[in-house]
Amino acid sequence: MKKFLTTLLFLGLFSFSLIAQAPIMSFDSMADSPNFTILNEGPPSAAVLSNETIDFQEGSGALKVQYTIGSFHPWGSFTSLVYNKPEAAPFMDFTGSSYLKIWIKVLNAPANPDFMFFRLHIGDQPNGTGPIEEYIYENATALDAVGDWFELEMPLIERVSDGNTTPNNEGFVVMPLGWGGARNNGTLDLDAIVNFTLVATTIGWTDPANIPADSVTVLFDFFNRDGAVIPVELTSFSAVSSNQDVILNWITATEVNNLRFEIERKSQNSEYQTVGSVQGKGTTTEISNYSFVDKNLNEGTYTYRLKQIDFDGTTSFSNEVETTIEIPLEYSLNQNYPNPFNPSTSIEYSVVSNEYVSLKVYDIIGNEVATLVNEKKDAGKYSVNFDASNLTSGVYIYKLSTNNFVQTKKMMLVK
Repeated sequence: MKKFLTTLLFLGLFSFSLIAQAPIMSFDSMADSPNFTILNEGPPSAAVLSNETIDFQEGSGALKVQYTIGSFHPWGSFTSLVYNKPEAAPFMDFTGSSYLKIWIKVLNAPANPDFMFFRLHIGDQPNGTGPIEEYIYENATALDAVGDWFELEMPLIERVSDGNTTPNNEGFVVMPLGWGGARNNGTLDLDAIVNFTLVATTIGWTDPANIPADSVTVLFDFFNRDGAVIPVELTSFSAVSSNQDVILNWITATEVNNLRFEIERKSQNSEYQTVGSVQGKGTTTEISNYSFVDKNLNEGTYTYRLKQIDFDGTTSFSNEVETTIEIPLEYSLNQNYPNPFNPSTSIEYSVVSNEYVSLKVYDIIGNEVATLVNEKKDAGKYSVNFDASNLTSGVYIYKLSTNNFVQTKKMMLVK
């Protein structure tokens, strides 16, 4: 991405949608969830669930499922693991997504891989009651062989169907009525998903006898969707260095379900790390201003980005901005500003090494009236405020002293 230095670094409308990835289920400690239901045609078909806490891709664990499918028909059978959203929970909303994705690792392969298929069902119920209309994606090879983790990417496309179209891996097709499918409005309502189903099924047998019983053991992790537009419109994002600090400012035009921003920083030889967070405004159409100060940095160049987090766990990243912390090459004591002043003014100074610094204010006859700095300071540029509310009008002298530098300047208080 394009980078600019030090002052205003980004202007223009920007929507947090570049790297959006919305989690649907992490599968952390889910084996005993009451929201899972196992469906099959009876024994010996079964699904045994357990939590895997060592071998996983995201979060703190994965879900281990041992599918067993009995021998019931020449055309095959199935064992399904259904997740139904809690009754009081809102719909799962997949709108704006291009793909559904899930991490899979086969631990024990089927005896007859040519006849073992993976299916994902998603069910909608737009009115919240009545029939659940299921749509099916099918993959012929996902469960074939033992191997490493892989991410299965499923196009979130509603395939055209006459009501009896066979599932495949090109998208989702409505479950045929002859398979037990139900209908509500005959279209896939991505904003009203109430369940999803992970299915191991046997199909493709040509012998007149029943397909033999089989089994497969699988790990599932991080079911998610991508392509989701996160409606937080960023109109500016800037980074300004000030002494050993970096001041970040950003403005949003609109926000929807925005929980918070996490501020991430990296230097030239490091990876991004989180250095702070700022609470979001939830949902608003008003312009919102945000600020964060990253303090006490060493000399060097730093790159920043914002990680936007939605209430449902959706995350996305802003553009990058960059700025540099520079160490002064010489001592300085600047003229206070404003001058004349009433009742306060700012004094800026620079030191070139870590050393004791004294900044004091005197009246015109040499009496000390204020000590503004009296401590060790790292090399850098500093600004200090002088409040003269308790002093009378007149000329005052301020003096900067270090081990290797002394300078004085005059300022005028006018009341």
